[in-house]
Amino acid sequence: KEIPIQIVDNESYERDSVFYVELGDPRTEEDYIKEQSGQELDEHRPSAELTEAEKIALLGKPRLGDNYKIQLRIK
Repeated sequence: KEIPIQIVDNESYERDSVFYVELGDPRTEEDYIKEQSGQELDEHRPSAELTEAEKIALLGKPRLGDNYKIQLRIK
């Protein structure tokens, strides 16, 4: 997956700079919309309340892997 990073003005950043990008847990667009509107997300329910089908569906959701932080150098 590519994440574009735009530099608006070539003169507005220091050359040979190092910065980090750290990814958080992925969210679906539906979850983001619910969160912004103040609705409660289904994933906050205790797993004991979930049906077997809901538990299996949660396994298919995207998750954060082992590599979640990257160092970028602009020369």
